[in-house]
Amino acid sequence: WSFAKGWFKTGDLAEIGEDGNLYFKGRKDTVVVRADGINIYPEDIESVLKANSLVKDCVVLGLGYGSNLEIHAVLMLEDKYSGSPENIIKEANRKLNVYQHINSCSIWDGDDFPRTSTEKIKRDEVAKAVSSGRTKKKARGPKPYRKSQEILEVIKNFHKIKSKSIRKEARLEKDLGLDSLDLVQLAGAIEEKYDIEVDDSQIFAGTTVGDLETLIKSSRKASQKIPFYSLPFRAPVRFIRVVGIILVIALLTIPSSICRQFTYNMKKLIISSIVTGIILTITGLWISYLLDLASGATIILLLA
Repeated sequence: WSFAKGWFKTGDLAEIGEDGNLYFKGRKDTVVVRADGINIYPEDIESVLKANSLVKDCVVLGLGYGSNLEIHAVLMLEDKYSGSPENIIKEANRKLNVYQHINSCSIWDGDDFPRTSTEKIKRDEVAKAVSSGRTKKKARGPKPYRKSQEILEVIKNFHKIKSKSIRKEARLEKDLGLDSLDLVQLAGAIEEKYDIEVDDSQIFAGTTVGDLETLIKSSRKASQKIPFYSLPFRAPVRFIRVVGIILVIALLTIPSSICRQFTYNMKKLIISSIVTGIILTITGLWISYLLDLASGATIILLLA
């Protein structure tokens, strides 16, 4: 802390929002800078973790440097919780941006974190405890990822990757060694393999193999949401088509002496058919509206 040109420098980071209010972002000395230059504010991640009723308190740290950087969470859990801390991390990651995802966690072995006289957590001491292994129940390492063999087939085409090293939690840059050009090629390969559209912003250095699976699944589900309604009247429709074909053949083959009377009768039939067609069209549009379709064309085509 110091004074500069009449201002007291506290080391806090803040930004002015669109509404003109000043929002606290975190401490300058706690910001985690990724290898790609993105700033990660531990306080944002901690607020998501603390929203879980099973978490008494937590500290989020950046372990390692550059491409070896890991986001690590040290958790202080409620005594009643006996499950795996990985479940809490997975729930938090679902609410965080991809670049904020927590990579590992451990449980604090103590009644409380070391604090200053103003009740602020001494992050340096927590980080030393994690580095020296003084935290307990450290989350198990990532398990081999074997569910989506198709995804592995796409990824392992890159010469830098060995299939044995591919895990669900593996990050494309740090763990698999892909660079920016590789990521572009990977996006193209996924688009071609799964016939989906992938935005460049959806695949970046911090994306994991599991994120790719989620991306592919969500894109496929979106394409499957287009409604299509079938009607249980196939047999009657086929019968009507056969009768129509017979009528056309009869018009072409009956003697001319009968043709005039037949044509007169057909005019009545055509007029009634037009009226019926209009009624069916209006009915189809009405049913389509009820079924929340874009137009009545789907049902009319089915009847045709």
